[in-house]
Amino acid sequence: MTRKKADHEKKKRGRPTVYNAAFHPRKAAQLALMGLTDVQMAIVFDINERTLNRWKIRYPDFFQSIKKGKDQVDGMVENSLFKRALGMETTHRKIVEYPDGRTRKEIAVKFVPPSLSAIIFWLTNRRPDLWRRGGRDVPGDAPGVQEGSVRIRNMDAFIATLRNGEEPKGFRKFLAYVKKAQKSGSARKVPLKENTS
Repeated sequence: MTRKKADHEKKKRGRPTVYNAAFHPRKAAQLALMGLTDVQMAIVFDINERTLNRWKIRYPDFFQSIKKGKDQVDGMVENSLFKRALGMETTHRKIVEYPDGRTRKEIAVKFVPPSLSAIIFWLTNRRPDLWRRGGRDVPGDAPGVQEGSVRIRNMDAFIATLRNGEEPKGFRKFLAYVKKAQKSGSARKVPLKENTS
């Protein structure tokens, strides 16, 4: 009778792993910060995407490094979209050279107006119950408007108003509210007032 081999005596089958605990998590975090997808990371590591997914399961530190990198870059993009939706001031520095050889540094502050597409994208994704296209276009079906809140009954009408260069009713109040929340650092914590009626 032959005895059964213990787990530590069994030979591992297949190709040995090329995973390096000192290198791969750090490199994966860098690639995630660059915005690479899992498929692109697998190409950089010269492995199959299935192998990359196995590494995520087998090595928790590898998975966490990818997750942290992706979360960080997603947060940066969200912040940029938020600023673009509200409008923002940008500072440009340039060196002006005069004909007599003197140079001078100039700082110009430029206001970038709110982007219509960023506003639409933000609101349709963050508040789909209020901002989805084709919703609430029958007069009287929207609940009453509380003081300090903004509610648009028809997204298409809102877009048409902005494209015509007009300002929808309550839009300045909305922007002032969001800018106040942004300055206090609570823009993500303070939701717009909900209508309860």
